[in-house]
Parts: sequence; structure tokens; C-alpha cells
Amino acid sequence: MAAKKHNAPPGCDYNPVSGVDANISYGTVRARSGKVVRSLGDVIFKRLFPVDRPNDSGTQWPRPTCYHHDILLPRGAPDHLSDYPTLAREYHANSGDAIDHLATIVTLRFPNADMVPPTGPSRLHEIWELCRGFGGKLRDDFQVAVLPVFHVPGKNWGLGCPHVHLICPVRAVRPATGFSTFVMELIDAEQGRPYIDGEWNAWREEAGYSN
Repeated sequence: MAAKKHNAPPGCDYNPVSGVDANISYGTVRARSGKVVRSLGDVIFKRLFPVDRPNDSGTQWPRPTCYHHDILLPRGAPDHLSDYPTLAREYHANSGDAIDHLATIVTLRFPNADMVPPTGPSRLHEIWELCRGFGGKLRDDFQVAVLPVFHVPGKNWGLGCPHVHLICPVRAVRPATGFSTFVMELIDAEQGRPYIDGEWNAWREEAGYSN
């Protein structure tokens, strides 16, 4: 199945690109969409706070309200990028308004997590480690920072299955340069979506989970 782009549904900040696996959402958030202007900080903030979101992302960020979250940095990346606001600011440093592509979002959904018997990972810690590990693979394959964010709607505010957002800022991180060149393999959905479908399937199988 070829990658196919769709218009963003209400509340989504990117145009999702469908592929083989219906339980994966994929797309790249851009700085400008119609009259909306956003930064990488806005993209991260939106997902760290699925509920009780503060009004101002420019102040000191409080404790996130998502179920789990982390920052995975490539080897040699500066240590100070392990702070969300700092990472977001440095992504835009020295670029003015030139940056258009912010982050590719890979959302991995687990609609059968609560089925009896389960057909895949049935514990939240299993889902988290499976997805966090896959985020580490993306980090290593593309030399990018990857921010896994775990949402469990049933524990917090309503309907929806457990899912993990892998936020991938689309500039490679170099030891000396910091945020550097754009990673077109992620930005270009014709390359990125089939890669994610194939690698996620292989990752699950290697971990012992059938599709």
C-alpha cells in the first residue's frame, strides 16, 4: 500500500500519511499551517500535557501530565539537550523564521491492549519499553533526538486506546554542531512512512509480538 496523505483532522497539527499499518499515524508538523504559526516547543508541549495543559508554554514547564515521557539523544549529543525547553529553543537557534519542518510524529496505537486474551503487549510497561526501544532505533538510524510520550486515555480522561507518540525533531544532532541538517528520509513521507511500517513490524516480531 502506497503512502497517502490526508487532511489534518480537528485537533491534529499535521497531515497524517496512511500506510500498511492502520495502527500507526505518521506525519511531519510544519511551522506554518494556514494562519497558525507554531514552534517545536508547541509540538512537544501539546503532547506532554494531554490534560491540565498550562496556558503558557513560554514559562517554566511543570510536571507533564502524560503517563510516561523521555528524551532519547544520539551518541555525542550535548547533555543540555536533555531538557525539553532547551531542546526546543536550540532547534530554532540562529535560524530566524527559516525553519519550516519541525518534527515527524510517529504514533503507535495499541487498540487490543485490554482484550482478553491479548493479541499483543498487554501491560503498559511492555508497551512503553517496546515503543521506547523503537524510538532508540530511530534515534540511531537517523542521528536525531526522539521524544517518546505515552498517553493512556482510559487512566486520565476518557475513551481511546493506549498509544505512544515518538516526536522526532527533523534535524540531525551532531556532537559539535548540535542541531544540523534536515533528515529528508523522515520529512519525505514517500520514504518515511514505508520505512516505519516495515521497521515497526520487524521490531515487534523480534520482540515476540505477533501483528
